[in-house]
Amino acid sequence: MRNNQPVTGQEYEFPSSQMLVSATDLTGRIEYCNPAFIAVSGYTHEELVGQPHNLIRHPDMPREAFADMWATIRDGRPWTALVKNRRKNGDHYWVHANVTPVVKKGAVVGYLSVRVKPARDAVRAAEALYSRMRTGEARGIKLRRGMIVRTGLPGRLQALTRLPVATRAAFGYALMPLALSAGRPRGVARRAANAVLDRVRRGQCRQSGFMASARAACGCAGARHERIRDPARRRRSDCRSGDRASRRLGRCAASIESVEGQPGRDRL
Repeated sequence: MRNNQPVTGQEYEFPSSQMLVSATDLTGRIEYCNPAFIAVSGYTHEELVGQPHNLIRHPDMPREAFADMWATIRDGRPWTALVKNRRKNGDHYWVHANVTPVVKKGAVVGYLSVRVKPARDAVRAAEALYSRMRTGEARGIKLRRGMIVRTGLPGRLQALTRLPVATRAAFGYALMPLALSAGRPRGVARRAANAVLDRVRRGQCRQSGFMASARAACGCAGARHERIRDPARRRRSDCRSGDRASRRLGRCAASIESVEGQPGRDRL
């Protein structure tokens, strides 16, 4: 990653009314920048156009932030986060950046970045997070599309609490065969849980074959439900079981969040 030096440690304040705009090609080379962007960067127009956009990158920015940005915009999605930039003289300035792919005739031809001045609370939070990332202390969290997300099973559980109610109910129903497989070896149960979570996240829980796939992943035939032959009774039983499991899932995610003392997903 490019390491622009020197740095002074002095922050440059720009008016909150200003909007810094730049446009790049697919490789990140600057094709356009507005007067506000030029003034705040400290470079001239000639020094900026044609140069890589990381000309203004500050060395305090972690590698993970820009890796997440490129992965997001190359996937055709906008990326929004706080960014610390370096001026030509070594001072720095914080921006709330939004990078969006530019599409013409169905193809991405470049990227447009619009930046505004962020709130001070957001700057302090981002500075603390980026410091932890640089030192390798940000365990259990990562950036995804410019947002802080938990990793591992806690992150998966908290992501499920933000799904629509109908999807959560379907997932609660899917937990039934998982519960029946609780006596299986731990590695098998974990793989089965991950398989079901992946299916739910991809939105496949509404397909008619979802429950059969969940039972297959668990190695369980769902014997209790097979014994209920009457369709009306089976539907009522499924609904009650799904509601209870969905509520337990929500309480589990809430307890994880309260123990760890920070939200499951925050925008930078």
